[in-house]
Amino acid sequence: MVTILLITSLALAASFVPSIRALPMTFATGEYFLYVFAVAVGAMGNIAQIFNNAGTYFIYVAIVLFGSFILHAALCALFRIDVDTMLIVSVSAVCSPPFVGMVAVP
Repeated sequence: MVTILLITSLALAASFVPSIRALPMTFATGEYFLYVFAVAVGAMGNIAQIFNNAGTYFIYVAIVLFGSFILHAALCALFRIDVDTMLIVSVSAVCSPPFVGMVAVP
């Protein structure tokens, strides 16, 4: 956790340097690293165990995903929060904050 926090803090600090901000292809490079990270995390899964318990995993994931989305939508409707903010919060809660950038960019 300390390593991730350190890398994130250094990246945020570096983003304020104009010469770094002007580098070409930074968004595409960051997106590439995000995809590599997602593939690496997915590759650590045990496929045999997933297929043995597929029904249980499917039900659990469906309840978590749809339940959290319904909860976010209901709370946003209750507090009159716009749809864009609701999508950002929902993606951040379900997928994790690194994936918010892909949803936020039009």
